[in-house]
Amino acid sequence: MLTSNTLKVNLVLFTLFLSLTTVPVGAKTGSGKATETEISLVDGITLDKKGNM
Repeated sequence: MLTSNTLKVNLVLFTLFLSLTTVPVGAKTGSGKATETEISLVDGITLDKKGNM
């Protein structure tokens, strides 16, 4: 009986912990526009103002 109650308490605490840690967090929202350098970084190639890679 003691083991059953302990398991129930542990299960409740575990589910409470999971529900608190899995709450979605809003992503940082910026201006919404990417600069040319950022777009180049996404593509894997970066060019400076002189055109160097």
